[in-house]
Amino acid sequence: MSTAAIFDRTLRHQLSHHAAWLPLVTAFSLGDYGYFDGGVFRSVGNVADFGVKFQTVTGGSTQLNYVTSAGTSVDYHLDGQGTVTTLPETNASATIQYSFKRKRSFILKAPTIVSTRIENLAEVVAGVQHNVEHGWDHRYKLVTELLTAKGATFLATSSHDTKISLSGSASVLRNFHLGNATDPSQVQVESDKSLSLQLVGKQGPCALGLIRLRHHRKTGLQPASGHYDPVPATVEADPQDDH
Repeated sequence: MSTAAIFDRTLRHQLSHHAAWLPLVTAFSLGDYGYFDGGVFRSVGNVADFGVKFQTVTGGSTQLNYVTSAGTSVDYHLDGQGTVTTLPETNASATIQYSFKRKRSFILKAPTIVSTRIENLAEVVAGVQHNVEHGWDHRYKLVTELLTAKGATFLATSSHDTKISLSGSASVLRNFHLGNATDPSQVQVESDKSLSLQLVGKQGPCALGLIRLRHHRKTGLQPASGHYDPVPATVEADPQDDH
């Protein structure tokens, strides 16, 4: 399984959303539609192309603090004291070393993730239905919610037995490890092997809420979930249906 596909699976478990790939740097918008390729969503257009208009609403925020646990060990080193069990709130120089036995392991930290979603989903579905003849493929999925991360750091290994070392002040690293670092640019990242993903202190899309519109003979296009409630619509009606 590719790094992108594992990243997608990880975010589905952590956030109940699909991955925006490449995270933080690839532009996605509400109303984008497309299909799955290689385990990740590929946008091919936006419903605005059909003249479909929608209103948006911004929700609350959450955070992401995830480190692959299987086959992973974490060591803390404090200048002048050597290995310690936790890092104190001091300005002393320190290091956190993550040792990953498995390839395609992740460090995913985002102190703030903000949700924006389509509010008038029923009207959007009706607008798409009106324009089906203009090339809508019933395999397409529609982006109804967009999660944007701020100050995020996403790291991924590409090889077995990879060590990632983070250095900085003890207080900054402590907050980073807890997922609360608001300025991860103060953290220096080094690894003994190449990384497949190294994004530090970025802001951008990280996850997508997707629905698939299925065609019913009597009622036309409907969300696969069977209703227009935008909250559960962020999760696929069938979580195993990724394609």
